[in-house]
Amino acid sequence: MNRTARALRVMAALGVSIFFGGPALAQSPAQLTPLKFTFHFVPTGSFTNFVVSLDRGFFREEGLDVSFIVPGSPADAIKLVAAGEAHMGLGHSTDVILARSRGVPVVSVGTTHQFGTAGVMAPVEKNIRTPKDLEGKTVGITGIPANRVMFEQMLRRNGVDISKVRIIVVGFGAMQALLEARIDAEGDAITFAEPIAFNLARGKDPNDRSTHTYMPFYKYGLPRYYTYGVITSESFLAKNGELVRRLLRGWKKGLEWSMENPEAAVDILLKRYPNLERRSALGAWKAVMEIAVSEETKAHGLGWQDVKVWETQAQFMFDNRLITEQVDARKAITNDYLPGR
Repeated sequence: MNRTARALRVMAALGVSIFFGGPALAQSPAQLTPLKFTFHFVPTGSFTNFVVSLDRGFFREEGLDVSFIVPGSPADAIKLVAAGEAHMGLGHSTDVILARSRGVPVVSVGTTHQFGTAGVMAPVEKNIRTPKDLEGKTVGITGIPANRVMFEQMLRRNGVDISKVRIIVVGFGAMQALLEARIDAEGDAITFAEPIAFNLARGKDPNDRSTHTYMPFYKYGLPRYYTYGVITSESFLAKNGELVRRLLRGWKKGLEWSMENPEAAVDILLKRYPNLERRSALGAWKAVMEIAVSEETKAHGLGWQDVKVWETQAQFMFDNRLITEQVDARKAITNDYLPGR
């Protein structure tokens, strides 16, 4: 089966429209290997380290000519990788598990976020300190199925009477609803997004934690999970393992440099994406820095993934009917291509 036919089958399995013109792996005049990398959504401060890896030449040091793709929607990134239209990219662990449950062989080769980034956020004056305090309150959620399941499961596991919580779907307009006091809390706020925006709207430092309370799902009875990681397809990994290693070496260099030099790193990001607001981008990057490390990364290095964390998340998704087929987490992830392995 030729490449186009394979792409058609994968795209059809994922239920997306068909397009052509994928990248070819060929040497450039400078003897760099072109590699197309797709972001998960429109660039924000959370992508700082990838831009640093490119613009400071860390990818070039590894012999790679990396170009970025900005997908039309968050759902498109994993589809582009699965179909071969991007060689590698950023993917949420939830999306990787969902794709594999549908027979789409994508693999996470390293994680940029060691902890789940979703949780409940409320202005401090709402006096919401525990999940039980949400009874009698109005909570806005995006409506993303996995997020809603996690939110409702957090309530149940903490003895909350869900019938006493008014849950409304506000899409991605929760911040405005919160600022206008139309809701008391956000049910699936992201650590490097909504808290930053909330503080800036109130004229505060982006990373000021005194303005709000935040309850991450994984600290309130739900399984710990990884968020965005570097993904590729099984077929690309099998044929281009050394390129994956080189990309991850460049990625690690950019991550380390960006964590050591956050201000300068964000300045590099803004040169490539000048439409971003600096305080917001820097706040987001500082929030990401906090979740890029864990006890596992201290022992094994940045990017490390524990297969048990993936297994627990996959089982949680299956138990809550987010997937209909069991997923073998040992095939969904690998640490074998991380630097030092």
